[in-house]
Amino acid sequence: MSYCGPRGISHSHFLGGPPVWSAHDRDLALWWQIHESEKCPSCGTREDEWDPAKGGHDHAYRWEIRQCWGCLEKASGQKKIKDDEPGKWVALQSNPEA
Repeated sequence: MSYCGPRGISHSHFLGGPPVWSAHDRDLALWWQIHESEKCPSCGTREDEWDPAKGGHDHAYRWEIRQCWGCLEKASGQKKIKDDEPGKWVALQSNPEA
């Protein structure tokens, strides 16, 4: 449903069926919406994933440091924009030499 829901496509249609919303499709969509609404807006985890009483684990996730090379490149370009230049932003473009 993470693909179908945002696009308004029924699950059964995504699987090759006709473009209709069955009762099962509607149930899946409602379940998916509830599931998504329970996620923390900051980290994306749900409380039950951390709660052993609900089948989770108090160490369900571990942090790790990652680096996005695209964000690093954008940040270097962002430094070239002066504070008095509102409306300017940095966009990445494919490098034809790479």
